Amino acid sequence: MEGNMLNRFEKFVYNITEIDLYWHRLAANVMKEHGLKGNYVVYFTMLHKFSDGLTALELSKTCGRDKADISRDVAALVAKGLMKRIQGVNAKYRTRILLTEEGRKVADTVIKRAETAVFHVGGHLDDEERETFYKVLDQITDNMRTLSQSGFPAVEAPEMAHGKASEEGRA
Repeated sequence: MEGNMLNRFEKFVYNITEIDLYWHRLAANVMKEHGLKGNYVVYFTMLHKFSDGLTALELSKTCGRDKADISRDVAALVAKGLMKRIQGVNAKYRTRILLTEEGRKVADTVIKRAETAVFHVGGHLDDEERETFYKVLDQITDNMRTLSQSGFPAVEAPEMAHGKASEEGRA
């Protein structure tokens, strides 16, 4: 059983790492067309989705980025005329970040490319497979988030402790 758990772990980590690598390459290629860094791509998709804008904290949470990175990156994109800040009611803390007209054009390109990529990498899945995939992916993400916040449990994984497969915690 121990080898099985290790094999699943290796396969999971390798596949996620490889997907992340390819995603970053694709994002870098799309953003390069606009003279921008690849890591900016998530800002454009999120701000396109939330057309009323987001605060730095909201953008940080939705993009999974550190607030310091958000501040630095947004400042660069504001300087390029792709984003703007709209002062909120509570001064600095309610300032919303929005796309400018030029930024919206970049976002439109990014979204079209993202839709094309999703079609090419997942177009072979039927609706039921896609629904199951995203449900499982969400569960694994939630479990990984919880584990990273709380730390490793003090006990061994159920498979290791009892010599049988557990119904929970399977990556």
